[in-house]
Amino acid sequence: MDRLCSNTRRREWKAADTGALCYTCHAAAPQFHLGFGPGPARWPVLNYATGKKIWARSLLAGFAVLSTSVFAEENFTGHVEIGLREVDVQGDKNKYDQYINLSDGARLAGFSARYAPRQSEGNTPDLLDLRIVGLGGEPYESIDVTARKYSTYRFRYSRRKSEYFYEDLLVRPEDASVEGSTGGDFHQFDFERTRDTLSLGLDLTSQAKLTFDFDRYEKSGDSTTTIDVEREEFELDQPINEELRSSTLGFQYDWERVTLTLREQWQRHENDYSAFLPGFSAGSDPTEPTELNNFFLNQPYSSDVREHAVGLQIRPTDKLQTRLDFRQIDLDLDLDAAERAQGLDFLGNPLDRDLQGVGEVERSTQLVDAEAIYALTERWQVGASIRYYELDQDGSVVFGGEPADSHWQLDHLGYELSAQAALTDDLHIAFGWQTESRDAEFVETQIDGVFARSEDTDQTGFFVQANYQPDAHLKISLTVEDNRIDDPFTLASATDALRYRLRGRYRFDNGLSLTMSHRRTDYENTNTDWQSTTEQTDIRFELALERLTLVAGYASVDLENEIDQLVTGGFRQDLFAIKYEADADFWDASADFQVNEKLSLSGAFRTYENDGSFHVERDDVRLAAHYTLPQDYVVGLSYRRIDFSEGDLEEFDADIWEITLRLDW
Repeated sequence: MDRLCSNTRRREWKAADTGALCYTCHAAAPQFHLGFGPGPARWPVLNYATGKKIWARSLLAGFAVLSTSVFAEENFTGHVEIGLREVDVQGDKNKYDQYINLSDGARLAGFSARYAPRQSEGNTPDLLDLRIVGLGGEPYESIDVTARKYSTYRFRYSRRKSEYFYEDLLVRPEDASVEGSTGGDFHQFDFERTRDTLSLGLDLTSQAKLTFDFDRYEKSGDSTTTIDVEREEFELDQPINEELRSSTLGFQYDWERVTLTLREQWQRHENDYSAFLPGFSAGSDPTEPTELNNFFLNQPYSSDVREHAVGLQIRPTDKLQTRLDFRQIDLDLDLDAAERAQGLDFLGNPLDRDLQGVGEVERSTQLVDAEAIYALTERWQVGASIRYYELDQDGSVVFGGEPADSHWQLDHLGYELSAQAALTDDLHIAFGWQTESRDAEFVETQIDGVFARSEDTDQTGFFVQANYQPDAHLKISLTVEDNRIDDPFTLASATDALRYRLRGRYRFDNGLSLTMSHRRTDYENTNTDWQSTTEQTDIRFELALERLTLVAGYASVDLENEIDQLVTGGFRQDLFAIKYEADADFWDASADFQVNEKLSLSGAFRTYENDGSFHVERDDVRLAAHYTLPQDYVVGLSYRRIDFSEGDLEEFDADIWEITLRLDW
């Protein structure tokens, strides 16, 4: 027999003396037969077509009943919105895909369903929530599912999918200079990123909580890169296939003044790295002897990470809070390598290379972090923390029959003292001082010898924060940070860093608000004469009335990076003077007008101009109208115009039309 139980909706029947019964709920079998075998004479035998029609009608009727009952439930809310888009691009399509990447066709703009019953018995959830955004070819897609039973369990699943495209033209081909290293950007990317996250929390008791988290990140697509072969650079195709999986199990137990936290994490990372030359290439400089007929590099690697974490929070009194955390992280990485090259070397001699290799890395990391916070008075609070970090890493590789080994040892110790106070009801301040020291030891062993380096680095810094809010209208905040690093391990690290930000906001009684901010960041490395300065100023106006909202803003960004690097090679010295500037202005304005209960209009204008090392102009105009139809349907029509110009390199114009239909319940 093949019959559905009216309770469980499963085909699970068994014969009984009194008739067919459901395996699960023991309900009596329905008195009909679909014709998939012999049945009692009192059951009419239906052919497949007739049965299909009846099932289709029953399904439609079921949906009608479900929509009538569920949609009528006041605690069930949601919406669905579908859209149809038309895109017309004139100019450089690759640049459009890099910045906008919206395509033609139909899409699910959004869907949400939220059900929160007034009462839920047993383990039935008291909240079910589903949200979907951007399905159907959008560059960013998301799905979120939530189920919750208060004080019992929490479940959430989320999925994020995004597309990334990059193909930039930095220098015109006729202006490229191999000798001056201005050949352009040979790195191109076209890949998808997908991230799935699952989280489950169980309240075993009012004090004990168990959590499980699973995270998976995948990246796949195509890219190009450059590799130096025989003193010449070659552009290679580099497929992308990468996956990261992580599982975390956590437990927390709360006493009256003590909280214990335990966490175990397992992580697996796999990268099928490979690069190949799609055909013959003379390299970046055709006048040089080096050329390749074919080139293949396979270098897949995988790593396993295991982390143990223990945390303890103790509140001995109402004024004192302490925290102690410990983490142990162990990593094992395995690498396989194979390289095959045929062509001519830098002397013009035949090149036929076939190399194989393997490698492995083992790393052990320990972190200890302790903190104490004490409330001196109702207005003053002080804190102190200490952090210790230790890393021990050993690596070995054998490639082409040549072995190499390396050893890293890092010891890091840091202290911090801080305080915060409510000087008055209107003025709050916070300030702190920190110092850190790091000892780094590096030893590399190769066939031609042993290279060792030891470096001690000290860092000191302070921060100051102040917030002033005398009433609900005015708010002013100031932040200053300063860090000094003595003898950093890398030349790209800043020896001096200074940041400050001033922000103010005022809200008028008529619905108008004004916000202004200014921030500056200075970086400097005295070992390489590297300097970087960034300044940004923002001004925004907002007027919120009953049916009209107006917003306007301006932002200015000034960026300057400069480095004079003297490179010595044998008896030759070359000065590489590198300077990058950006002088950008942003203007934007938008308006939203609710004409009546059914019609709303909106418009926005954004413009961007950069007159620095690269000249860029971009104008973005958006217009939209939404009208409410009977039965709570909302139809929308929008238009977007984008004008983009990157000097005399690349430009495009795009017109985007879209019509949407939305239903709310």
